Amino acid sequence: MSAPRPRVHLEAGSAADSLTELPLPEATGVLSAATAVWREAGSEEDGWFGDDEERGAGASSEQGALENRDASAPERGDGKGDGKGDGKDDGDDGEPPTPTFARLLRLTTALGTLTLLGLLYDALTTLPAFRVRELAFTSTGTHVTEERAREVLGLDTSYVNFFLLSPSELKGRLEGLDWVRAAEVRRALPRGLSVAVEERVPRAVLVLDSLRAIDEEGHPFARVEAHEAAGLPVVSGVPAALFESARTADVGRRLARMGLRVWGRYAESPLAALRPLSEVHVAETGYIDLILQRTRVFLGRRDFDVELDEQLSRHFEDLARVLLELQRKGADAQYILLSADSTRAVVQEMTLQADEEGGL
Repeated sequence: MSAPRPRVHLEAGSAADSLTELPLPEATGVLSAATAVWREAGSEEDGWFGDDEERGAGASSEQGALENRDASAPERGDGKGDGKGDGKDDGDDGEPPTPTFARLLRLTTALGTLTLLGLLYDALTTLPAFRVRELAFTSTGTHVTEERAREVLGLDTSYVNFFLLSPSELKGRLEGLDWVRAAEVRRALPRGLSVAVEERVPRAVLVLDSLRAIDEEGHPFARVEAHEAAGLPVVSGVPAALFESARTADVGRRLARMGLRVWGRYAESPLAALRPLSEVHVAETGYIDLILQRTRVFLGRRDFDVELDEQLSRHFEDLARVLLELQRKGADAQYILLSADSTRAVVQEMTLQADEEGGL
């Protein structure tokens, strides 16, 4: 199917009519390689394209003009009229490139581009100018310092490239530290890092093979010295072996949280002013003991059918009556056994020395 021709207003007329020749390039595919004879519409009302009748008449006129044009057009080539000639047009500057040469040119251009990209990549990833040296560091605590963060991230001892570093990998390194609960690492132009660290908050000290700080979830996360444990609740009795396996670690954390809860309830009760609590002992079997300076208080086995707060409230009321009676008598107790039903208490009394009476 030939390409559509432009719908112009063509008229068949005598040689005296005013005609205009419009050369059309071969690339348009319109009419033919020769020229078309056309004439503008007689008025604006007719429009550029004219009506159907005029288009029919114009088509006949156009066909006749093209035949005359073809007959009078000079032949190409060597004048023999066969259209072959010597293979060259008058306006040709030379033969187009061969397909092989074009492919070679494209391949050379691609290789040059890849070489330049490789050189740019090497420059960005190996030059000392792009080594990370600057660190904007913030922390919610004091256990992870900027010097410690630089050491973990390797900023001072190894080459950390600004473009090759992995923020997620550096984040993992920081969160592997005992005291780090969460960390955020971001690039900071032109060659720095922004690091924010959220430290764990110790809620108590758990006595295992060593003193361990635990958070509110009962998770032991760091070893602490005795002076660092001052002022923190002390929870003992949880077997250290429970934290050696992921299968049993949840049991250990649950016992540790129970010790924290007992300590919190004691601190809220009037007993805290009467006798300070030194330690909460939680056994794996569910027994809970309180260490009140020289006195050990046995609360008995944990009744899991009763709410812990309710059970503790009853025990603390019984314990308060026993301690007040001991104070009235000017005595102390080596141990106190409270019954689960609050019907009785077994007390092993001991006499206070004169210089210790003021400590009650």
